[in-house]
Amino acid sequence: MRIPLLPALRAGSRGTIVHDIVIEYRQTKTRKETTIEMKLREIRLGLALSALLSLGLACNQETPKPADATPPPGADASKMSSTTSAPATIGQPAPFAKGSKEIVTPSGLHYVDTKVGTGPMPKAGQMVKVHYTGTLMNGTKFDSSFDHPDKAPIEFALGQHAVIPGWDEGIASMKVGGKRKLIIPPNLAYGDRGAGADIPPNSTLNFDVELVGVQ
Repeated sequence: MRIPLLPALRAGSRGTIVHDIVIEYRQTKTRKETTIEMKLREIRLGLALSALLSLGLACNQETPKPADATPPPGADASKMSSTTSAPATIGQPAPFAKGSKEIVTPSGLHYVDTKVGTGPMPKAGQMVKVHYTGTLMNGTKFDSSFDHPDKAPIEFALGQHAVIPGWDEGIASMKVGGKRKLIIPPNLAYGDRGAGADIPPNSTLNFDVELVGVQ
């Protein structure tokens, strides 16, 4: 026995109803295909915009520059720090004498002999006489034995912590009559406390010294 497709419909109207159903099916299918095509277009558009954005970011991104190595004294002092933790100081130290050799000790002291002495070398505990002129890295003078009323050299016991560590170390290897430029980092000078109004905290100091005598 054949079961009618639409038992509730009259025989005369069956063809029309089936025709309408077919049309509706085709229209629904077309709408679905259109919707899928629109979504595919949106996806392709999104991928294209993402690619353009990535390309723009890549073009605008700057190539990172390698970190500057710590320059030696005599380089641009605005870019250098006297110690690892000390902030950069401003200005430039006075230039070394032409042809002189710069020495860097394990402690971080830099020095250059501008004149090698011919006299004796001092020993720890001996009294030494030293003429000096001290400047900041920007060239500002903060003290000089030549500016004192009697213009006399300073006298102190070497290696007895009577002066800053950079002086004890820097004078110890000189000979009487010698002249030397000392570049003293903060850890061998006044550190993060500075010294009065003339020497700011964490300052690298330049000293032109002359060993006048030893007693």
